[in-house]
Amino acid sequence: MSINSLKYRGNLGSELAMDPSTSNYTIVDPFVGAISPNKGLTLPNASTIILVSRKTNFAPNTLGTTTKVYTSPNVSDIQNLANFYADFGCSYEITTGPIFTITITVPFDEISEQDYYINQSVLENWEIVPTAGQKPLASSNWYNNPSVSLNASNNMYAFPDPVKAAIYYAYNNQASTIIIPPSGSVSYAGYLPFAQQVLSMMRAGITHTPSWTQTLKRSAVIDLNNSNNSFNTAGDVSFKNNVANLNRNTILSQTEMVKNYTIPKVVQNLMYPSYSKILSVVSSTSGVQQDSGASVIVTAGYMVQPVTYQYITKNKIQLAQNFVWDEWVAGLYYVPGYYSNYPVIAPTAF
Repeated sequence: MSINSLKYRGNLGSELAMDPSTSNYTIVDPFVGAISPNKGLTLPNASTIILVSRKTNFAPNTLGTTTKVYTSPNVSDIQNLANFYADFGCSYEITTGPIFTITITVPFDEISEQDYYINQSVLENWEIVPTAGQKPLASSNWYNNPSVSLNASNNMYAFPDPVKAAIYYAYNNQASTIIIPPSGSVSYAGYLPFAQQVLSMMRAGITHTPSWTQTLKRSAVIDLNNSNNSFNTAGDVSFKNNVANLNRNTILSQTEMVKNYTIPKVVQNLMYPSYSKILSVVSSTSGVQQDSGASVIVTAGYMVQPVTYQYITKNKIQLAQNFVWDEWVAGLYYVPGYYSNYPVIAPTAF
């Protein structure tokens, strides 16, 4: 539809030339002749309606919006304008007085039509959002090592898996004593005093602690034709190929995220690291917890979620995608890339 052929009666003064045949000012208005999508309404054309002004705001990453101000001495004119524009999904504000005023907000640039014709340079917006969760008390964080000074560099440790299993066995079976035999050359005796404290906390009702991970969010507002080819990075192509091969739950390392997506440097510096760690499978014999010799590998990285596509208006679409960091059990998810991107870490026993 060519907007140059569409005219609307108004008094915009010097903005537009006067029509010599009618002595009225004329203004281009894309809604003349348009039929509203749901109610089948047309733009009211009463002679008492005056289009006072139009103002457009435009930015490449959000596209345009246009504000239009109409006045009329008749409230029915304002009501008809409100019904018409509301049916197109436009917002409005009405001011009463000797002259009624309605301000319409149209979600695109209707003056220069940049939303349709500009070669957009829409940037992807990246956010980091903390993600709250809970972690079992015996697996939470690191604890003070009672065998060394608090000022020492190695004064923190995490419970080995047999110790954690022993704590939960005692808690679930109402046992008063935590029993952990030596495992080969490793002695767990040094862990028992604090393990007993953790058991007491759990029986007092403190079973979990707050645990925070992070979610990376990217979004872009694009035009209908996606002129700048947004959301078409190497990571997007790879993800679509993985889905086609039924690899729907993809985990990416921090290194692969940076390599395959256009993540700003400041966001890269705040991303969580990737690693892997080995969890021992603990067996129980008569309530005694010990290392069975088997193990499970846990990989820390970003779960890639599908892209969401939200239609905002006739030529404005928002794309969005989340990447959720957590520790994921190996074998249950598709983990492409090099093993070197997931260095093995493990707490050091004392």
